[in-house]
Amino acid sequence: MNVKKSFILSGILIFIFTACKPHVSINEYNDIEYKSALTSDCSTLLVFTENTSSNGYDLYSTESITLKAGSTVNDITKQIPGFTVSFIGQIDQTAYAFYSRNTITATFKLPHESKDFVVKGKYGTDISGVHVNLETVKFPAEDITISENWHKNHKITVNFKTNYGTSRTKEFDCCTEIPLNSFITKDEITTEDERNALTIGTLQWIDSNNQPLTKIEKRSEDLEVRASWKTIVSPQKNSNVFIEGRTVTLPYGVWISPHEVTQKEYVNITQKSNPSFNSSNPANEEIQENRPVEQINFFDAVVYCNLRSIAEGFTPCYSINNEANPENWGEIPVKYDSDGYEQWCAVSCDFTANGYRLPTEAEWEFAALAGKNYPYSGSETLNSVGWNNNNSAGISHEICQLEPNDFNLYDMTGNVSEWCWDLYNAELFDSTPFNGPSEPYFENNNLKRSSRGGSYGANATYNNVYKRNFSDITERVRYMGMRVCRTIATEPEVTE
Repeated sequence: MNVKKSFILSGILIFIFTACKPHVSINEYNDIEYKSALTSDCSTLLVFTENTSSNGYDLYSTESITLKAGSTVNDITKQIPGFTVSFIGQIDQTAYAFYSRNTITATFKLPHESKDFVVKGKYGTDISGVHVNLETVKFPAEDITISENWHKNHKITVNFKTNYGTSRTKEFDCCTEIPLNSFITKDEITTEDERNALTIGTLQWIDSNNQPLTKIEKRSEDLEVRASWKTIVSPQKNSNVFIEGRTVTLPYGVWISPHEVTQKEYVNITQKSNPSFNSSNPANEEIQENRPVEQINFFDAVVYCNLRSIAEGFTPCYSINNEANPENWGEIPVKYDSDGYEQWCAVSCDFTANGYRLPTEAEWEFAALAGKNYPYSGSETLNSVGWNNNNSAGISHEICQLEPNDFNLYDMTGNVSEWCWDLYNAELFDSTPFNGPSEPYFENNNLKRSSRGGSYGANATYNNVYKRNFSDITERVRYMGMRVCRTIATEPEVTE
């Protein structure tokens, strides 16, 4: 079989393969008489297949068979893939069947402008009819179409988007594998919210099915990749939150304030007088209004969060009886038998809202540890990072005066204790969700919520970064303040 001709038509290169005229070049079979039909019965069949290299035929098989006189090529039932019986011959009682290669058309698809394309392998159909990547083109039994993996030789644009709006657009050569681990780094992120989101949130790239991506496979089209903020915290040594058997998933990218809420911030938002015990006589050269607010109960903290969210145009996180505006909640309870106490205790939190809220205990501890295993937030030495009963002179101090931790958060140890969202439970379990226990804990008829961080009046034991604590939710004490955070990146909605 030889290639007779080739030509290009409408961007398709077609090769037509045709069978040669029957010719037997094997000397011992030169006296074969070609027949349109056998003239007598035959008991033996010799099968030959076309050999395109020698322009002849090769013996394929010898078979015992009964063929009656008058048999034609249509009576030869033996099938050989890629060949068709073309003619027969006879010598005495031996029949000869000659199989020629099938005539097929192999169509190779080409781009319209080849100079703008590059070949990235072949793709076609193998002899069994299955679509495969082809290293070589074998002779099939039927017409085939073989597509070279042509890709336009150009740049592709990849748009990398994070859930809170940051995007980076970069160009790459088409048909190359694109890594994802260097597209948005901490140094590239410029806004305060984005920088601090790295505190409680690990950036993961995801595909259109919300599945994690580590690379983009070779492709030739522009695409968009989205980011998901999620942190999975394994058990930590010495921790009473990230305990053995409990793997905590922090499902959001969270901005956490680098400092505790100040007296100035609290008064400006609530439009109330300063509730703090330490409302005068600051330490030398410290600014009074920048001392942390304290002597607030849990409900005071919740009200502040929603009022600040509304003032700054964010969606409030907290609601009571489906109402988010604290002005409609009534008087803040100050003890367990106050009017409306039970309704206030049922306050709910929407963690997907972007307003201000209290951190969960897991979020707080993760931020306080900042990837380290220090006994105090940011240091082995208490006095360098936290105001305590040994260095505070018995008073609170202006925020951000001591060293921050590795997440650039100040006063996570000492100064004032900080309310957390969680219902308090003395023991956490592997099934406890990231936002704390679901069962309330009461003591002396008063509901307990978690608090963390020690205080300026506490010793080294109570200022330990792993120390868990709690307070009555109506209690207002001079050591208790707050720090706020915001969810800034939830699980994204994927659009095609």
